[in-house]
This record gives sequence, C-alpha cells and structure tokens, in this order.
Amino acid sequence: MATTLTTIVTNVRTNLQESTAKLWTDAEIIVHLNAAIKDLWRALNSRYQDFFFATTTAVTYTASAETLSSVPAGVSTILGLELADPTLYPSLVFVYKNYNSIEFQSARAMEDQDPDAMGRVYFCATGAGAPTGAPTIYLAPQLTAALTLRLSYVPVVATLVAANDNPIPGESDRALECYATAYARAKIRDNSAPDPEWLALYATEKVNILDAVAPRQEVTEAVAESIFEEFY
Repeated sequence: MATTLTTIVTNVRTNLQESTAKLWTDAEIIVHLNAAIKDLWRALNSRYQDFFFATTTAVTYTASAETLSSVPAGVSTILGLELADPTLYPSLVFVYKNYNSIEFQSARAMEDQDPDAMGRVYFCATGAGAPTGAPTIYLAPQLTAALTLRLSYVPVVATLVAANDNPIPGESDRALECYATAYARAKIRDNSAPDPEWLALYATEKVNILDAVAPRQEVTEAVAESIFEEFY
C-alpha cells in the first residue's frame, strides 16, 4: 500500500531528531520530498518500463491542419499515437520521424491526402514539453478529414501535498526520507550544503530501486533476436 507524504515527513523528523516542528516546518520537508520524487521519476523513466504512463483521446486533428490540437500540458515523452477508433481508417498508422528528416520533408510537400487512401502518416513533437508546456506535434502529410486520436505518453509528476501518496515504485519511501533529511540538514550545517552522509544513503537507495524494478515481468524470457530470426 502506498505511503502518504505525511507519514514520510514523520520519518524524516525522526532522522532530524525533531518530532515537533521547531527548525523545520512540514511544508519545508515536503518541498524536499517533491524534489526527491522528481529526481527518481527522471531515473525511472530512463528504464523505459512505462512506470509512468497515461493515454488520452482528447487529441484532435483538424482537416488540412499542420499540427494537432488539445495536446495535454503534462506530456513529457510521447509513447505512441493512433486513431481513437482504429476501425475508422484501418490502414492508417502514425510513425514518428524527425521534422527535418527526408521522409517528413517529402510528406510535407504532398497535397492533402484522403485518410482512406493513406497508410503511413508521420508525426513529430517539438518544444520543451512538460512541465514547461504542451509540446507542439506536427503531422505530415496533411489530411482531408478531421480525426480524433489516442495519444499515449509519459506524464510529469505533479507537485504533491501532505495527503498525497508516494507515487514512486520500488519501495522508495526510505530514499525519499534520506533525500529530504540530507537537504533539510543543510540548514544547520556550516556550509549550508546538504548532508553528504545522508546523500550517500540516498544514492544507495536510488541504485537499489533501479535494480529492483527491472525487469517488470518474467513471463517471457529476455532474449536477443537476430536480424534475420524469422527466416531461420
């Protein structure tokens, strides 16, 4: 069962030997916990295991448009794009290509296409993305019909409050405690820097989390397939 930040704050206070707020407020500790959550979110995303995953069918394409509309502001990394109703145009698939690739340039040069006659449509994301703002997603060639699309993506982690649960997998409560303790103790250190011993404990916990969460499944064997495997 997920642990609330309130519980983790209590554990941090035990580390700080301050059960009742004097030098550190709960709000101050929660700021450090949010920083730890975002740091672990970045690290876990590098494992490409969809620990943070969302889909939306609110994304739309207007006929003859260059970009998609209603892209969520929380999109960090795009994982896939497809029709919300795949039966509408069964042969239409969306393939990610760099905006300046030869394929994308050639597709931009085409006249508007009937989606009934199309197989492959290219898309790409530009801009900073979340949390700065929604990325701009370009599409080529342009199509003659409006579409409703399903976008799958990695969402950013929102800034959490005391009542929220720890969203990081891998039994990560202790890692959050160590990170918050290290940065909270900066207030009482002569150089105002985070406590190196607690940071070292956090680093160890972080490595252990990344080791523990992969692989996500053991149903199928992890094997490397050769390029011409299907022809053997």
